Amino acid sequence: MINKKDIKNFFILLCIIPLTGCVAMLGKNNTNVTINSEPSDAEIRVDGVFVGKTPSVVPLSNDKPHIITLEKEGYEKEAVNLGNEVNPGLIVLETVLTGGIGLVVDSISGSFHQLEKDKISVQLKPKAVKKEEEEYNEEPSSKKQTTKKKYKK
Repeated sequence: MINKKDIKNFFILLCIIPLTGCVAMLGKNNTNVTINSEPSDAEIRVDGVFVGKTPSVVPLSNDKPHIITLEKEGYEKEAVNLGNEVNPGLIVLETVLTGGIGLVVDSISGSFHQLEKDKISVQLKPKAVKKEEEEYNEEPSSKKQTTKKKYKK
């Protein structure tokens, strides 16, 4: 026979199950990262893939770190490591709302992570100008004549 306690527990369970993976539903999986360079119009590559030119806002996934590379003709290539970190506030929220049931789901989905920053500014450095090698048509040192001047005092 079903008693009232079993029915109550069933309804509590029914209410908690949809909350599993709650951070995945409430949190955001991407961060819009603003990328600027001086001078502007530099090519932006994220993890080796061209995504646009500076200035630009690029949506990046929070679940992994990224390498952002900026390139412009006449300037040295610059790379920025954009790491991700666990957001402790989301773990607390998940634990409070679901009793920890959704921790596994959200940790696998990457929903607990956030990128370290959402703005990147890079000052590109001009490439060093290479001096053309000067060629000297000098005689070998063994054939050179040296003269010593004597000065009167």
